[in-house]
Amino acid sequence: MTVRWKVILAHLFTAVIGLGIGACTAFSNCPVPNEVVTVISVPPNDEDITKLFKMPLPTPMDRHQHELLEIAYHVAEQDGLEYPGLLQGIIMQESGAGAHPSYKVAGPPGRERYYGVGQIKLDAARDVLRHYPTLWQQFRFQTHTDEEIVAKLIDDDVFNITVASKYLLLLRASGYRTPGQLAVAYNKGPGAASGVVVASDDYAKSVSAHIHRIGRPLTPIRGSVYHVRAGDSLSGIAAQLNVPTLVLFRLNRHAFVDDNPNVLMAGVDLKLPHKEA
Repeated sequence: MTVRWKVILAHLFTAVIGLGIGACTAFSNCPVPNEVVTVISVPPNDEDITKLFKMPLPTPMDRHQHELLEIAYHVAEQDGLEYPGLLQGIIMQESGAGAHPSYKVAGPPGRERYYGVGQIKLDAARDVLRHYPTLWQQFRFQTHTDEEIVAKLIDDDVFNITVASKYLLLLRASGYRTPGQLAVAYNKGPGAASGVVVASDDYAKSVSAHIHRIGRPLTPIRGSVYHVRAGDSLSGIAAQLNVPTLVLFRLNRHAFVDDNPNVLMAGVDLKLPHKEA
Protein backbone atom coordinates (compact mmCIF):
# COMPACT_ATOMS: atom_id res chain seq x y z
CA MET A 1 0.00 0.00 0.00
CA THR A 2 1.39 3.41 -0.95
CA VAL A 3 1.98 6.17 1.57
CA ARG A 4 -0.73 8.24 -0.11
CA TRP A 5 -3.38 5.55 0.45
CA LYS A 6 -2.25 5.04 4.04
CA VAL A 7 -2.82 8.76 4.68
CA ILE A 8 -6.27 8.65 3.06
CA LEU A 9 -7.31 5.61 5.12
CA ALA A 10 -6.04 7.25 8.29
CA HIS A 11 -8.21 10.31 7.64
CA LEU A 12 -11.25 8.10 6.94
CA PHE A 13 -10.70 6.20 10.20
CA THR A 14 -10.46 9.46 12.13
CA ALA A 15 -13.70 10.70 10.56
CA VAL A 16 -15.57 7.48 11.49
CA ILE A 17 -14.32 7.67 15.10
CA GLY A 18 -15.41 11.29 15.26
CA LEU A 19 -18.91 10.40 14.10
CA GLY A 20 -19.10 7.64 16.71
CA ILE A 21 -18.12 10.00 19.51
CA GLY A 22 -20.57 12.60 18.25
CA ALA A 23 -23.40 10.12 18.63
CA CYS A 24 -22.76 9.92 22.38
CA THR A 25 -24.35 12.44 24.70
CA ALA A 26 -23.93 13.41 28.31
CA PHE A 27 -27.12 11.46 29.00
CA SER A 28 -25.58 8.13 27.95
CA ASN A 29 -22.69 6.10 29.31
CA CYS A 30 -20.29 7.63 26.81
CA PRO A 31 -17.51 10.02 27.85
CA VAL A 32 -18.15 13.68 27.03
CA PRO A 33 -16.56 14.40 23.62
CA ASN A 34 -13.71 16.85 23.38
CA GLU A 35 -10.63 17.43 21.29
CA VAL A 36 -8.27 17.32 24.29
CA VAL A 37 -7.25 13.91 25.60
CA THR A 38 -5.00 13.34 28.57
CA VAL A 39 -4.12 10.69 31.12
CA ILE A 40 -6.21 10.99 34.26
CA SER A 41 -5.22 9.44 37.56
CA VAL A 42 -7.69 7.73 39.88
CA PRO A 43 -9.55 9.48 42.72
CA PRO A 44 -7.77 9.21 46.07
CA ASN A 45 -8.93 6.35 48.29
CA ASP A 46 -11.08 4.83 45.54
CA GLU A 47 -10.09 1.18 45.83
CA ASP A 48 -12.31 0.05 42.97
CA ILE A 49 -10.62 2.19 40.32
CA THR A 50 -7.09 0.86 40.06
CA LYS A 51 -5.89 1.98 36.65
CA LEU A 52 -5.11 5.21 34.81
CA PHE A 53 -7.66 6.31 32.26
CA LYS A 54 -7.19 8.09 28.99
CA MET A 55 -10.21 10.37 28.97
CA PRO A 56 -11.54 13.45 27.13
CA LEU A 57 -11.60 16.65 29.18
CA PRO A 58 -14.35 19.32 29.10
CA THR A 59 -13.88 22.53 27.17
CA PRO A 60 -13.27 25.80 29.07
CA MET A 61 -16.27 26.56 31.25
CA ASP A 62 -18.36 29.72 31.33
CA ARG A 63 -19.53 31.66 34.40
CA HIS A 64 -22.82 29.77 34.67
CA GLN A 65 -21.02 26.42 34.73
CA HIS A 66 -18.57 27.66 37.36
CA GLU A 67 -21.46 28.88 39.50
CA LEU A 68 -23.30 25.57 39.32
CA LEU A 69 -20.13 23.64 40.11
CA GLU A 70 -19.48 25.89 43.10
CA ILE A 71 -23.04 25.31 44.34
CA ALA A 72 -22.65 21.55 43.85
CA TYR A 73 -19.44 21.44 45.87
CA HIS A 74 -20.87 23.34 48.83
CA VAL A 75 -24.22 21.53 48.83
CA ALA A 76 -22.39 18.19 48.90
CA GLU A 77 -20.01 19.50 51.58
CA GLN A 78 -22.90 20.63 53.78
CA ASP A 79 -24.64 17.28 53.28
CA GLY A 80 -21.56 15.54 54.64
CA LEU A 81 -20.56 13.70 51.46
CA GLU A 82 -17.01 12.42 51.84
CA TYR A 83 -16.12 13.45 48.28
CA PRO A 84 -17.87 16.76 47.48
CA GLY A 85 -16.11 16.87 44.12
CA LEU A 86 -18.02 13.75 43.08
CA LEU A 87 -21.24 15.75 42.71
CA GLN A 88 -19.36 18.25 40.54
CA GLY A 89 -18.12 15.43 38.32
CA ILE A 90 -21.62 14.00 38.02
CA ILE A 91 -23.30 17.22 36.93
CA MET A 92 -20.49 17.79 34.43
CA GLN A 93 -21.11 14.32 33.00
CA GLU A 94 -24.89 14.61 33.04
CA SER A 95 -25.34 18.09 31.60
CA GLY A 96 -21.95 19.76 31.19
CA ALA A 97 -23.00 21.69 34.33
CA GLY A 98 -25.84 23.23 32.38
CA ALA A 99 -23.95 23.65 29.10
CA HIS A 100 -25.81 21.07 27.02
CA PRO A 101 -28.82 22.68 25.30
CA SER A 102 -31.26 19.83 26.00
CA TYR A 103 -30.40 19.24 29.65
CA LYS A 104 -33.68 20.61 31.01
CA VAL A 105 -35.63 17.56 29.81
CA ALA A 106 -34.04 14.43 28.31
CA GLY A 107 -35.39 11.08 27.22
CA PRO A 108 -38.01 10.08 24.63
CA PRO A 109 -41.69 11.02 25.18
CA GLY A 110 -43.75 8.27 26.74
CA ARG A 111 -40.81 6.84 28.66
CA GLU A 112 -39.10 7.76 31.92
CA ARG A 113 -37.45 11.13 31.52
CA TYR A 114 -34.54 12.96 33.13
CA TYR A 115 -34.68 16.52 34.38
CA GLY A 116 -32.29 19.40 34.95
CA VAL A 117 -28.64 19.84 35.61
CA GLY A 118 -28.31 16.53 37.50
CA GLN A 119 -30.59 14.60 35.10
CA ILE A 120 -32.84 13.48 37.95
CA LYS A 121 -35.65 10.97 37.45
CA LEU A 122 -39.00 11.72 39.05
CA ASP A 123 -38.85 8.48 41.06
CA ALA A 124 -35.46 9.46 42.49
CA ALA A 125 -36.76 12.92 43.43
CA ARG A 126 -39.80 11.40 45.15
CA ASP A 127 -37.53 9.07 47.10
CA VAL A 128 -35.36 11.98 48.25
CA LEU A 129 -38.38 14.04 49.30
CA ARG A 130 -39.76 11.08 51.22
CA HIS A 131 -36.52 10.73 53.18
CA TYR A 132 -35.92 14.48 53.54
CA PRO A 133 -39.39 16.05 53.96
CA THR A 134 -37.96 19.41 55.10
CA LEU A 135 -37.13 20.05 51.43
CA TRP A 136 -40.84 20.61 50.76
CA GLN A 137 -40.77 23.71 52.93
CA GLN A 138 -37.21 24.76 52.12
CA PHE A 139 -38.03 25.05 48.42
CA ARG A 140 -41.54 26.41 48.99
CA PHE A 141 -43.64 23.67 47.46
CA GLN A 142 -47.32 24.48 47.20
CA THR A 143 -49.13 21.44 45.76
CA HIS A 144 -46.66 18.58 46.42
CA THR A 145 -47.70 17.06 43.08
CA ASP A 146 -45.51 15.26 40.56
CA GLU A 147 -46.01 18.16 38.18
CA GLU A 148 -44.61 20.61 40.72
CA ILE A 149 -41.64 18.34 41.46
CA VAL A 150 -40.81 18.12 37.75
CA ALA A 151 -41.19 21.89 37.31
CA LYS A 152 -38.76 22.57 40.15
CA LEU A 153 -36.27 20.00 38.85
CA ILE A 154 -36.33 21.83 35.51
CA ASP A 155 -36.41 25.44 36.65
CA ASP A 156 -34.56 25.47 40.00
CA ASP A 157 -30.94 24.40 39.57
CA VAL A 158 -30.28 24.63 43.31
CA PHE A 159 -33.18 22.29 44.06
CA ASN A 160 -31.99 19.89 41.37
CA ILE A 161 -28.43 19.84 42.75
CA THR A 162 -29.76 19.42 46.30
CA VAL A 163 -31.82 16.41 45.22
CA ALA A 164 -28.76 14.93 43.46
CA SER A 165 -26.68 15.36 46.62
CA LYS A 166 -29.33 13.79 48.84
CA TYR A 167 -29.71 10.94 46.36
CA LEU A 168 -25.99 10.22 46.75
CA LEU A 169 -26.58 10.07 50.52
CA LEU A 170 -29.30 7.46 49.96
CA LEU A 171 -27.00 5.47 47.68
CA ARG A 172 -24.30 5.61 50.34
CA ALA A 173 -26.77 4.26 52.87
CA SER A 174 -27.47 1.41 50.43
CA GLY A 175 -23.84 0.31 50.67
CA TYR A 176 -22.12 2.17 47.85
CA ARG A 177 -19.12 3.87 49.41
CA THR A 178 -16.33 4.86 47.02
CA PRO A 179 -16.64 7.62 44.39
CA GLY A 180 -16.63 5.04 41.61
CA GLN A 181 -19.33 2.92 43.22
CA LEU A 182 -21.51 5.97 43.88
CA ALA A 183 -21.10 7.22 40.31
CA VAL A 184 -22.18 3.87 38.88
CA ALA A 185 -25.15 3.65 41.28
CA TYR A 186 -26.19 7.22 40.38
CA ASN A 187 -26.13 6.31 36.71
CA LYS A 188 -27.67 2.84 36.80
CA GLY A 189 -29.70 2.88 40.00
CA PRO A 190 -28.85 1.01 43.20
CA GLY A 191 -30.15 -2.34 41.96
CA ALA A 192 -28.56 -2.39 38.51
CA ALA A 193 -25.23 -1.12 39.89
CA SER A 194 -24.72 -4.19 42.04
CA GLY A 195 -21.86 -6.28 40.72
CA VAL A 196 -20.68 -3.74 38.13
CA VAL A 197 -16.88 -3.61 37.74
CA VAL A 198 -16.23 0.07 38.41
CA ALA A 199 -12.80 0.14 36.79
CA SER A 200 -14.27 -0.78 33.40
CA ASP A 201 -17.44 1.33 33.59
CA ASP A 202 -17.42 4.22 31.07
CA TYR A 203 -19.64 6.45 33.19
CA ALA A 204 -17.43 6.10 36.29
CA LYS A 205 -14.31 6.74 34.24
CA SER A 206 -15.78 9.86 32.66
CA VAL A 207 -16.92 11.22 36.03
CA SER A 208 -13.42 10.53 37.35
CA ALA A 209 -11.96 12.57 34.49
CA HIS A 210 -14.26 15.49 35.29
CA ILE A 211 -13.35 15.37 38.99
CA HIS A 212 -9.68 15.69 38.16
CA ARG A 213 -10.31 18.43 35.60
CA ILE A 214 -12.26 20.50 38.13
CA GLY A 215 -10.58 19.49 41.39
CA ARG A 216 -7.95 22.15 41.91
CA PRO A 217 -6.94 23.21 45.45
CA LEU A 218 -9.41 25.43 47.28
CA THR A 219 -8.49 28.23 49.67
CA PRO A 220 -10.79 30.49 51.73
CA ILE A 221 -11.36 33.98 50.35
CA ARG A 222 -10.91 36.95 52.70
CA GLY A 223 -11.41 34.94 55.84
CA SER A 224 -14.19 32.48 56.53
CA VAL A 225 -17.09 34.86 57.30
CA TYR A 226 -18.46 38.26 56.31
CA HIS A 227 -20.19 40.38 58.97
CA VAL A 228 -23.33 41.99 57.52
CA ARG A 229 -23.69 45.71 58.18
CA ALA A 230 -26.77 47.91 57.84
CA GLY A 231 -27.32 48.73 54.17
CA ASP A 232 -25.59 45.61 52.86
CA SER A 233 -27.34 43.53 50.20
CA LEU A 234 -26.77 40.03 48.93
CA SER A 235 -25.87 41.19 45.44
CA GLY A 236 -23.57 43.91 46.78
CA ILE A 237 -21.66 41.52 49.04
CA ALA A 238 -21.39 38.95 46.24
CA ALA A 239 -20.01 41.57 43.85
CA GLN A 240 -17.60 42.92 46.47
CA LEU A 241 -16.19 39.47 47.21
CA ASN A 242 -16.46 38.25 43.61
CA VAL A 243 -18.43 35.14 44.52
CA PRO A 244 -21.63 33.77 42.90
CA THR A 245 -24.81 35.25 44.40
CA LEU A 246 -26.61 31.90 44.43
CA VAL A 247 -23.73 30.23 46.26
CA LEU A 248 -23.67 32.92 48.95
CA PHE A 249 -27.43 32.66 49.40
CA ARG A 250 -27.41 28.85 49.48
CA LEU A 251 -24.75 28.80 52.19
CA ASN A 252 -26.54 31.34 54.40
CA ARG A 253 -30.29 30.84 54.15
CA HIS A 254 -30.51 31.44 57.92
CA ALA A 255 -29.50 35.07 57.33
CA PHE A 256 -32.55 35.93 55.18
CA VAL A 257 -36.04 36.72 56.42
CA ASP A 258 -38.55 34.13 55.20
CA ASP A 259 -35.88 32.68 52.90
CA ASN A 260 -36.14 35.83 50.78
CA PRO A 261 -32.80 36.78 49.14
CA ASN A 262 -33.91 40.42 49.04
CA VAL A 263 -34.31 40.66 52.84
CA LEU A 264 -30.90 40.20 54.49
CA MET A 265 -30.58 40.62 58.24
CA ALA A 266 -27.92 43.00 59.58
CA GLY A 267 -25.53 41.88 62.28
CA VAL A 268 -25.21 38.26 61.16
CA ASP A 269 -22.09 36.49 59.90
CA LEU A 270 -22.22 35.01 56.41
CA LYS A 271 -20.22 31.88 55.71
CA LEU A 272 -18.11 32.45 52.62
CA PRO A 273 -17.52 29.91 49.87
CA HIS A 274 -14.08 28.81 48.83
CA LYS A 275 -12.27 30.01 45.78
CA GLU A 276 -9.86 28.18 43.51
CA ALA A 277 -6.26 28.97 44.32
